[in-house]
Amino acid sequence: MRTDINAALAALVSSSSGTVEPVTKVAGQLWFNTSTGLLSLRNAANTAWIGVASQLGGTVTLTSPLSFTGTSAGVGTGLIAVRDSVVTVGAEGNAVFAINKQNSATHGLMLGNDGNGAALIGNNNAALRFGKWVSGVFTEYLNMTSAGIFTFAGTQQVIIGGAGGGIEIAGAAPSIKMKDTTASAYDFWMHVDAQNWYVLVDRDGNGAYETPHPLTLEADTNKGYLFGSEIMTTATEIVTPTTQVIAGSGLTGGGALSANVTLNVGTPGNITNSTTNSVGADTHAHALGFTAAEVYAGTGASDTALPLGHTIFVALGSRYDNNSAQTISLSGTTGYVIGTTTPLAGTWRSRGGFTASGDRFGVFERTA
Repeated sequence: MRTDINAALAALVSSSSGTVEPVTKVAGQLWFNTSTGLLSLRNAANTAWIGVASQLGGTVTLTSPLSFTGTSAGVGTGLIAVRDSVVTVGAEGNAVFAINKQNSATHGLMLGNDGNGAALIGNNNAALRFGKWVSGVFTEYLNMTSAGIFTFAGTQQVIIGGAGGGIEIAGAAPSIKMKDTTASAYDFWMHVDAQNWYVLVDRDGNGAYETPHPLTLEADTNKGYLFGSEIMTTATEIVTPTTQVIAGSGLTGGGALSANVTLNVGTPGNITNSTTNSVGADTHAHALGFTAAEVYAGTGASDTALPLGHTIFVALGSRYDNNSAQTISLSGTTGYVIGTTTPLAGTWRSRGGFTASGDRFGVFERTA
């Protein structure tokens, strides 16, 4: 009896330690396997041994702080390892390790994997905030929302890569939006679509961009557009249709103006191809009521179409009032007279006269 009692006490003290399981087994019995170093517990049905660690579950209350101290085995080996034996991906992925929200049964932070070896850091539909905690005050530097939006606090710089590094945004027609939060301010995008690069703008604040685009560059045609109008072709050449010269002005243009196209030239106003303010081949009629004189560059002695502002001497038979309109005709190829034989085009007005050696002459100017 004493031997049996001593054996029972030894088994109790040593948790039935040994390299093989105890011969006598009862539910709830402990067995420390000295060959594996594992502690097992006999199940309630007294049919199998189960690891003591696998029996832990439910809520375990710990006294704070709880510290783990040890020496890691080296790079790539964690000091504390938690293993998830689940082989399928659930709604949360495989949540190997989770920390609940304050006073809640809902996860606030979850660490796990996607079942394919990729690490996951997740949460329950809440932002991930990154920053530093000093003296009880948390300063946020980065906020990653549940919608996948990254927000950098304050005016922090974002630096990606060193020398030769950069930012790549890939996707179908990718864009970078610059949102101006000032009242009534426009929002802009940098946008790429197929072979074209754009600067886009939202002018009415509806969240979408409108046309014409402020800038378009076409890589396939080597053309550029400013607010829908072509501004350049290959390299930096300005688009130049057939050149027209406004006589005597020193100005050159890109051909005839289409209706109601305005060229801003400053005071006194604009040059516009309209009925009241127009540019012709030889004249400039201004809407403010004056006519700009042009220089006549013709060489024909019998020319009858002379530009506005042109001045000539006319042989007179009598005097004419200043600024009166008269019909002027050619007098052969050497002079002009009052008459209708070979009339000059337009309206000619007297600008005064003089008499020399008994001959009377007048100065006339074309005004229309």
